[in-house]
Amino acid sequence: MTISSSNTIDSWLFIAGDDLDAIEKAAKASPTVIVIDLEEFTAKENKILACEQFQQAVTLCQQNEVACAIRIDALSNGGAEQLLLLGHTKPYALFLPQVETSEQLLLLTDAMTQCGLANTPIVPTIESHAGTTNLEAIMSCPANILAALLGTGDLSTSLGLSKEPMRMEMMRPQRETFLATCLQHSIIAIDGPWPDLTESQKNKSDYEKDLAFSYQSGFRSKCIIDIKQIPKLET
Repeated sequence: MTISSSNTIDSWLFIAGDDLDAIEKAAKASPTVIVIDLEEFTAKENKILACEQFQQAVTLCQQNEVACAIRIDALSNGGAEQLLLLGHTKPYALFLPQVETSEQLLLLTDAMTQCGLANTPIVPTIESHAGTTNLEAIMSCPANILAALLGTGDLSTSLGLSKEPMRMEMMRPQRETFLATCLQHSIIAIDGPWPDLTESQKNKSDYEKDLAFSYQSGFRSKCIIDIKQIPKLET
């Protein structure tokens, strides 16, 4: 699998982790990476199940030549326990939400080492004003950072911006700064997701325009929340 090729935008599809049939269907749609999302997409009562069957999800993805990553909860909010359940698995990468300091990544690195995940790359999610303020320190942290995700939904709330989906246009300066910092540190920059899944022609047009902005700005990876959003760019 090739990540961040020069003339495409790679799709990182976030999906709940408790439904293997849905994961298999998503893998057959051929996103670049499927991210099993424990933090937002998986119901609290099903998170243990999602961890227990994660390796099955990895296998389903591999059968369709799709990478399979996972986003845990914050370490202090169940993430540490989730790591213990994931210790025997082989995720493509491990996402950590709500990253605001480099110390969080160092703590995660220690916890992953204790659970047998020392070689798994890390993807911090930057989704607050504090996170964007400390972006340089986070990206220069001596951790195994493969990529970083700009969590535009929570970030827009942190910044007091307009509701979706207009927030994406209003956050163009933050998106460009995020991209530049990632590139400076040779880290894959994952642009935040388009939040509206309605089928209206206007919404589809607005999404295509925002995707074009993302590509033209230099992003080569995009967070998506539905297989309908898998980027199709004419270059």
